[in-house]
Amino acid sequence: MRVADTPYGWMQSLLLPWLEDPRRDTRQLLRWLQGLDLPPVDPNDEPYLWILRGLPAGGDLPQWQQRLAEAAAHVLDSAPDVEVAADDPEMLLFNLLELSARLRCEAVLSAPLRAMVGRDKLAGRQYLGMDLRHSLRFALTHNQPDCELEAAWMAMVRGQDTPGLAGSSRDGVEGILQMKVPRQPGAPPKRAIDEALTEYSLVLGDSPTSAAAFNAVLLKVRDRFPGHFGSLAFVEMSDRQKWLAWTDMAIPQLFMQTGEHRYVAWRPLYDFARQMNSVRVTREFCGGRVLEMLVGDPARERLLVRVGKVIEEFRDPGVGAEVATYKAWSAVKANQWRDWPAAAACAVGPLYLLSRESVAVSTL
Repeated sequence: MRVADTPYGWMQSLLLPWLEDPRRDTRQLLRWLQGLDLPPVDPNDEPYLWILRGLPAGGDLPQWQQRLAEAAAHVLDSAPDVEVAADDPEMLLFNLLELSARLRCEAVLSAPLRAMVGRDKLAGRQYLGMDLRHSLRFALTHNQPDCELEAAWMAMVRGQDTPGLAGSSRDGVEGILQMKVPRQPGAPPKRAIDEALTEYSLVLGDSPTSAAAFNAVLLKVRDRFPGHFGSLAFVEMSDRQKWLAWTDMAIPQLFMQTGEHRYVAWRPLYDFARQMNSVRVTREFCGGRVLEMLVGDPARERLLVRVGKVIEEFRDPGVGAEVATYKAWSAVKANQWRDWPAAAACAVGPLYLLSRESVAVSTL
């Protein structure tokens, strides 16, 4: 294979012949992981980055990753956390674990990584001030073929001791999200996710930054499992798990159509709609904070959709519910829609004043 005369190409010219050799000597990988025998590349980047850059892009990349993962697994099997012939054992371990995390070849890396956790030999060991147990947790997170580590991840979410590993509550949630359901490719471990998100919300508590942090996690869940967490999924999860009221601001969507003339909406929209005598509640969620409404009048339906979209726009996880509601009613009140009926204006006025009073009280 022809390679470019660049630092990436230089690394490929070293790595690929070694990977092609079925009798490859893993001692060479040990040297590379310590920054030895590398081409004249940027020394400010850790060796694992240059090893990864030596893998060629394209359709053959998975097979090259597999071979590199097999070599990394061989090194892990030798228990380098116990004893290893290296000038800088901590540097080697850090780069080995970071490399393993990014290869994501759980078929060969999961077992030796779990064995390292079981040995629990990394406590107190650091590389450039970084706890090596964080690197082990990172590598383990991204090399899971099953859900066997659920108990460890849940303990981490709760802030409990996790022997052999180090991580935050958020890291524990990430561990849950990266678990795989055997024989169900792409399927989320829904029960574990329900429990992890609920516990994480309790860890966060009702603070000024909690809704934004929780929202980021919910968006990560949605992106991690496309098609499995639709518009209503988090509303139903909140209802099922009895999430506290502050989490309403974190849910990605609280205004959606669920059927013909049916809408799920945050409570402020219902407070407006019921004064218009135009809706009937068909379902309640989250202790009545979120409701499904059946709209009987087509004209009123167009109005409610318009107001619902405004309220949803101002439901910002970066602010409290009182401030969001006040901003929403302020915007609705300021709008001068041509078909805005007098009854709607009469309904918005008291809601605007009530929300303004709520904001004043919350800031005392």
